[in-house]
Amino acid sequence: MFFQQNIDAIALKNKPLADKLSEIYLVEVEENIEIYTSETGDYVFSYDGLVLDDMLNPKDYEKLNCEENIPSDFNNSDVIVVFGLGTGYLLDFICKNYTSNIVFIEPKLEILRYAIEFVDFTEEFSDPRVHIAANFEEALKQTNALMKGENSRLTVVYPAAYEQLVPEDLDTILSKMTDLAIDLSE
Repeated sequence: MFFQQNIDAIALKNKPLADKLSEIYLVEVEENIEIYTSETGDYVFSYDGLVLDDMLNPKDYEKLNCEENIPSDFNNSDVIVVFGLGTGYLLDFICKNYTSNIVFIEPKLEILRYAIEFVDFTEEFSDPRVHIAANFEEALKQTNALMKGENSRLTVVYPAAYEQLVPEDLDTILSKMTDLAIDLSE
């Protein structure tokens, strides 16, 4: 449904990632992903049986996640790293409510491949503040390039399910970003 327009938007920012996603066939990932409807009527994905977003109200849940983890005065000199897409509610909320630069990384390409088939992310992926990383090294490099010295701040946000889905990857990205923030503040 939305695959080609999402791939085109990703390709403008990260052609190798777009090419890699194009090589993943939907039938290869469908068996690991299910779609549910939250109590508010929003769609929610699960991956290998783990629901990736809140089943009650995913939009309000990610709004609260942002309010708890992103300072309200974050601005265009700051960087928000979004680790994990889930069904996309977190990335959508950040794009609409913050002026900060955004580095997006999804550690499970199967989730990203599935999501770009059924959800229109062209607005988020086309946003000039959004930078799309294919791996940790790219995310770190992009974040480092966006940081503007000691006045820049950095935070990492993620859908809560990623603590269970990819705990080692989450620890890695949090550690790398913390080290980067410390290095830039010295």
